[in-house]
Amino acid sequence: MHHLFQLPLFAHVSFEEFTQWLAHAPCRKECFGRGEQIVQQGDPCRSVYILSRGNIITAMGEGERDLTIDHLEAPEILASAFIYGETNRFPVTVVAESDCEVWVINKDAFFDFMVAHPDMMRHFMADISNRCAFLSNKVRTFALKTLRARTLEYLVKKGRIDSVQSAAQAMGVQRPSLSRMLSDLAAEGVVERTTEGYEIAHRAK
Repeated sequence: MHHLFQLPLFAHVSFEEFTQWLAHAPCRKECFGRGEQIVQQGDPCRSVYILSRGNIITAMGEGERDLTIDHLEAPEILASAFIYGETNRFPVTVVAESDCEVWVINKDAFFDFMVAHPDMMRHFMADISNRCAFLSNKVRTFALKTLRARTLEYLVKKGRIDSVQSAAQAMGVQRPSLSRMLSDLAAEGVVERTTEGYEIAHRAK
């Protein structure tokens, strides 16, 4: 419960009010081990899911192709923009990256508590806006940037690619396509392959 209370959403709520509300609200706590699936893309989103402990990966996929959307650390609300919308389904698959604790709270009870605490409502709306901005930037990256630009951007941000498969998933491309791009960049002298993976070549920095 104390981990759940650390969510910025409850910053202006007293712990006494919080515990009294949680004691009467229809809710449950679920625990997941590393690698376990918390929700599947397309599952109904009928409740408020809050990650209170641990780290998760969110991914979107079609068939065998998966795209890593984000890595999230507790405390965090999951799919806040989809809880009260007309399309109440999770847009991503959520997998535990470490041992996790997730609270599942009745959305009507959650909404009533927000109405009684306007600052909490403002935090919730800000969370929705921030997530929409993040997803907008993500879409822009995939829609407008070439694979070459995305590969170099990934290398600059991460330092190296030690797993082509993981990098391909994070970038939303097929592994063979990324392998070919890395080979082309290596042939140009832009990147170099070391014992630890692919890195920006020193002479290209």
